[in-house]
Amino acid sequence: MKISIILLVMVLIWIGVSNSFIPGKVNFVGKQSYFTVVLDCGSTGTRVNAYEWLNNITSNQDLPTLLHSLPDHSTKNPLQRNACRDHCMQAEPALDSFLHNSSGIRAALETLLLWAQQQIPSEKLGDTPLFLLATAGLRRLPNEDADWILENAETIIKEYPFLYTRSSIRVLNGKEEAYYGWVALNYKMGSLENSMKVPTLGVLDLGGSSLQVVMEIDESREDTHFFMSKLGSI
Repeated sequence: MKISIILLVMVLIWIGVSNSFIPGKVNFVGKQSYFTVVLDCGSTGTRVNAYEWLNNITSNQDLPTLLHSLPDHSTKNPLQRNACRDHCMQAEPALDSFLHNSSGIRAALETLLLWAQQQIPSEKLGDTPLFLLATAGLRRLPNEDADWILENAETIIKEYPFLYTRSSIRVLNGKEEAYYGWVALNYKMGSLENSMKVPTLGVLDLGGSSLQVVMEIDESREDTHFFMSKLGSI
């Protein structure tokens, strides 16, 4: 499964369910649209997607509706020559290749950030949450090396008008990556709709440097790989 979709659903969980991003700064009230930006730092490159959502939440079980995902079929940009399948802008190589190379990190991120900034109405930029989320590429580094890369990335992100917190620039652990992949598939297939309860699908996710397997089970169990959550109709 495409990792940017996994991260998309992570945004669904963080923003849609809570209906806010930073208390006192952003609160999406009423049926209005809002944007989010995701930088997906994978093991083969760094990708960016911008999403527009409709805030149609009436209860804690509701999820927002995705209106647009950019780039799309109509997007023309030189970065799409190296784009991953299903439309995304990509910079190569991966961020873990730029350990102790601040200029390399800047070169990888700046073009992606500028492109994302151009997709969003200027009046909404200051209210647009940005997430930089890394997976197996940074997971395989020692913690201090991964932290060095993320700190340099944050220095660059600060120069742009997006809204972020330090916790939105981080490395996903394997359990999170697996869970969000499962949520992504079942959100796309309509299994999380409140109006009906249908069986969920399991996921076998073959990534660039990792593999995740996840499925819904009927009972709780004492297991380090067990993950309990409440989302939508399940």
